[in-house]
Amino acid sequence: MFELEISVDKDGPSYGTAMAMSIKAVQEPMIHYHFGEGDYIDDVFDMLGKLIDEEIAKEEFSLISYILHTARINPLNHLDMAIKGGVNRV
Repeated sequence: MFELEISVDKDGPSYGTAMAMSIKAVQEPMIHYHFGEGDYIDDVFDMLGKLIDEEIAKEEFSLISYILHTARINPLNHLDMAIKGGVNRV
């Protein structure tokens, strides 16, 4: 977990717009897959950017990000190591 600072570049997009663009980069393919192609997606994320800017103007908040890393364990290798006594359970 780490906290991010909110910074706004005077010449660039607002913080809300930048955040909405970041979310759109991840979510857009899933939204297109689920709802189909269309021009609505830009309007949705433009609206999200404006809502984020409005909320930032109302009150001060801090943005916290969580990162979760998962790894797949090969069950056969895990079982083989357990049989040989090489697996330590925590």
